[in-house]
Amino acid sequence: MGQPKQVLAYAGAASLLILSTASFLEAQQKGRPPRVVEAQEFRITGAGGKILASLHAEGGAPTLSLFDSEGAQKINLTVATDGVAAIFVGDPKGQGKPRARIYTAPNGQAGIIAVSSDGGTVIMDSKPGRSPNIEVLDKQRVLFQAVR
Repeated sequence: MGQPKQVLAYAGAASLLILSTASFLEAQQKGRPPRVVEAQEFRITGAGGKILASLHAEGGAPTLSLFDSEGAQKINLTVATDGVAAIFVGDPKGQGKPRARIYTAPNGQAGIIAVSSDGGTVIMDSKPGRSPNIEVLDKQRVLFQAVR
């Protein structure tokens, strides 16, 4: 083999090696998850297409919502724009359905509110500068209140 043919053979082999390495590296990079993924909403859907979970930020408030198999929201975890962090359990439209809310606020207030399906309510809250409060109510009136 002459000098020019040998140089062409080496150049061809080097080109093939570079192309195959580049293809291999590109395939490897595609197999790795990206470090940051940005979107306005992420949804997890079931086989039938119903939303089972959603991570979104409507109005600047980051929220994680979990849904039942019928598509009704059951758990909502959010941090409102005013800094109030809350967990809501139950159907938010649930008139006549049990539901509960746990919250904390930047001003130091915190509480738990639980409502039964028949309208009975238990409220436990605490505000800075005030003793903790516990109230038990039926639909119409306070049945028990404890304030220190």
